[in-house]
Amino acid sequence: MKLILSRKGFDSSWGGSPSPILPDGSMMSLPIPQRHSGVTYGSLQLNDGLSYLDTMRQLGISTVRCGSKNVPLNEGTEAHLDPDLVQEIRARLPGWRAAYGQVNGALSHLKTQKVGPGDIFLSWHERLQLSQPGQTRSFWRLPQAFDPRFTKAPLTYHARRRWELHHDHVVLHSAPIGQEFVVEINDGIERWLVDLLTGADRAGS
Repeated sequence: MKLILSRKGFDSSWGGSPSPILPDGSMMSLPIPQRHSGVTYGSLQLNDGLSYLDTMRQLGISTVRCGSKNVPLNEGTEAHLDPDLVQEIRARLPGWRAAYGQVNGALSHLKTQKVGPGDIFLSWHERLQLSQPGQTRSFWRLPQAFDPRFTKAPLTYHARRRWELHHDHVVLHSAPIGQEFVVEINDGIERWLVDLLTGADRAGS
């Protein structure tokens, strides 16, 4: 069984600012901009009745980064809604189902890793804020069980030189590119997943 850490939302090249943590402590994943998607930030709704566009403006975001250029944020600015997991976020057709939206290189990577039914995706949830305290967002704190010395193969895109083992955790300098990172689940990762998905709070491995 495989675990896929799925990195979604704004970054320095697409979006241009970090996705925010709201006053109630919840994380808000801002989907990256995409022309001709048919989905605008103004059409995406939060639970408090505000749109994503409203909230982004409140945060002082006036432009969004699209590769090599910034474009103005307005009523017509379109987004790539990936993952699309919350039904209430916008109007739906009958029979709607939640979905991830991997395409191109990200999709090919999952196929190469033979990801399929029974494997587990994890992405943008407040219990999955992996940033190492005191470091930039590219440094992640994970249980020791993720260290390549304890896994069948390193987390994809992450050579051994990117890992720093500590007595109760491991720090990963995450790759600057890539959306989906895959690793075979070992016993330690399985225990961490059980605690995460049941709401328990286990430190280290």
